[in-house]
Amino acid sequence: MTFLTAEWRHLLMANMPVPADVLLPYVPRGCELEPYQGKYYVSLVAFRFLNTRVCGLPIPWHRNFDEVNIRFYVMARDAQGELQRGVVFIREFVPRFMIACIARTLFREPYRTASMSSTIEDVAVSYSWNWQGASAIVESTNASHAMPLDSSPEAHFFSEHYVGFTRYSAQKTIQYQVTHDQWRYYPVTSYRAEGNWYGLYPPEFAPYLDREPESVFLFEGSPITVSWHKDATGVGS
Repeated sequence: MTFLTAEWRHLLMANMPVPADVLLPYVPRGCELEPYQGKYYVSLVAFRFLNTRVCGLPIPWHRNFDEVNIRFYVMARDAQGELQRGVVFIREFVPRFMIACIARTLFREPYRTASMSSTIEDVAVSYSWNWQGASAIVESTNASHAMPLDSSPEAHFFSEHYVGFTRYSAQKTIQYQVTHDQWRYYPVTSYRAEGNWYGLYPPEFAPYLDREPESVFLFEGSPITVSWHKDATGVGS
């Protein structure tokens, strides 16, 4: 059942390696960390949410807004033994209280309501946010022509995860499916990130968010659908 439809556009994604022992306390039951070339990563992702509809209905003043999140990458097996590649979110910021409330209530996702702004230009994007007096900004300049995703194995890895896993309780994991077309990306020519990371995120992540990322991409984005959550297959309820 489709729960949400929208467009995700201008996705600025910075990827930083993090030791496994930092991530393991956040791994939901039934999942395991997924490495890329022998390392584990968190990604700081900022993007535009456009034309949003919940259960097919637009919510006034909640259709177009920004989101910023940090996430990491996991794997799980379904009942048939097929590998599912997904993400787990550490914290997600949006400027709309109702969106944050719905996501926390129905999906147990770690959403917070923050004041946010963005600037989207031909070859530059900028996102800023402020939560409880702590603020941050990320911005990039980018190549003018988009590249096919298959031209970069790294861009392919970080964008091609279509399942969200959430720790519903110590014994239960839920999952939801995100569907979208494969994204093209713009190579990033310069990137800047400044912020009070200790004020915005759990302190164990702050030192890594304050470092130069190993890679940064600007993904073009596409329409998306999010299906209703369910118990993650193979995970106790």
